[in-house]
Amino acid sequence: MKCPRCSNPISPFRLWIRVRAYPYIKCEKCGAALARKWDLQLCIAIALSTGVIVLLSKGLSPVLCAILIAAIMILDIFNCKLKEV
Repeated sequence: MKCPRCSNPISPFRLWIRVRAYPYIKCEKCGAALARKWDLQLCIAIALSTGVIVLLSKGLSPVLCAILIAAIMILDIFNCKLKEV
């Protein structure tokens, strides 16, 4: 994943941690404020995570639920798109 302004590579794990705590991150090279686009991929990731939580309430193993949610988040963050704020 790269900054839309300067094409500086951005670490997916940095984005994963920062986007959950703050509404945007700054590019280290050009200083552009970047936010995650709300798109179909994000909606699907949210729906899948909600489905896993529902399965947890139906008796699915908590360890398996944690693994599934982590896998959804990792796959999502490696493929998300950024926009300049």
